[in-house]
Amino acid sequence: HKTILTVFRSAPVYPCHNTGSLMQSGPSATENAAPERATNPLSLLKHLGWIALCLIIAEPLLEIRAHVRGWNTILFGAPSLELPEASQDQTWGPTPSFPFRSRVILEDADPDTPRIWFASASFGEDVRVARNLVFPNQVESLLVSDSVESHVLNASRRGLDVPANTVDLDEIGARWRPQVVVLYQMATDITYLSKNTSGDANSNDGGGMPAEPDVLQSLLNGGLVEEFVENTSIFALLKGNLSPRLTEAKILKSTLSEENRNTFERSIRDFVARCRHLDAVAVLCTFATSHNRSNVDRIPDEYRWNQLKFNPHLSMDGWVKTIAEWNDVIRHVADDEDVQVIDLVRTVGGRHEFFRDFVHFNERGHHRMAVLIAASLRDVLSGGGDL
Repeated sequence: HKTILTVFRSAPVYPCHNTGSLMQSGPSATENAAPERATNPLSLLKHLGWIALCLIIAEPLLEIRAHVRGWNTILFGAPSLELPEASQDQTWGPTPSFPFRSRVILEDADPDTPRIWFASASFGEDVRVARNLVFPNQVESLLVSDSVESHVLNASRRGLDVPANTVDLDEIGARWRPQVVVLYQMATDITYLSKNTSGDANSNDGGGMPAEPDVLQSLLNGGLVEEFVENTSIFALLKGNLSPRLTEAKILKSTLSEENRNTFERSIRDFVARCRHLDAVAVLCTFATSHNRSNVDRIPDEYRWNQLKFNPHLSMDGWVKTIAEWNDVIRHVADDEDVQVIDLVRTVGGRHEFFRDFVHFNERGHHRMAVLIAASLRDVLSGGGDL
């Protein structure tokens, strides 16, 4: 409906004169004269009809595509909360009684076998990769192959930030009794905090009172037609592909504030405190990305656009700068709190061959991460450190 209104409102109107052969397009009938050209509403409707027909044909195909990928659609509704793979192999979670994306164990099973809790977001959950191949679960396999018995509790879930990881520990940590808790987290925190400060001086927002809305548009906004359009798969696809390209045209933030940095530091310290409350050893990891300051100018367009889909406030220079600064925060907290830090950035960061986008690993990257983390945990779990 917005498209139709825009087309009609923007169509030029040429008042006709008595000659019948010329139309006036300016203040004088003789200036900019052009041959008379009748405006045919049926022709416009014909074009709109073809557009509508194409959309009607494309929408069901995109609905099927979206449903297969686990998205909410108009035709198929919301996807099942249970992953398809969960119904095929009950030895892997998540299940109703086991909320982790790892090999299923009972709450009271093997009390002498150390449990390693992984706290992350989509980086550690990664539903695009088989469960046995995500890096938290590969850590368990590598340790067991070295005769270091352990059980992994992969509590990673997309959309979580460090405070949400802390809430998970607070709510169910006591039930599952982890001895070691590994935190790999940052990008989600950056996105949430940058949204909360998107109106700062670095933003290109003009400020002031918003313009008075058009009356007809106000009647349509929030209506059933708009709600239906915004729930279509075509709308989601166009928004996902066009929005980041349009976002690049505005001035993006090149850094986050000191307040954001301090908020992130407090969340890390709260996480460590929660681990200690559970008598668990906290292990912090620096956050790695496909590109860093040395090669950010060579980041692929699809990586950049993917970041702008989820965070339309921070430039790529801002991303790499903030991640480098906040990794220093992680190192500082680890030193100050006397906890172990696994500095993954030094061996994985900036290595695009380990990533499928700016922040998510491919299978090779998951394996590399697992090797590095398992090597750091091996001494502690085998008795070389205190649990």
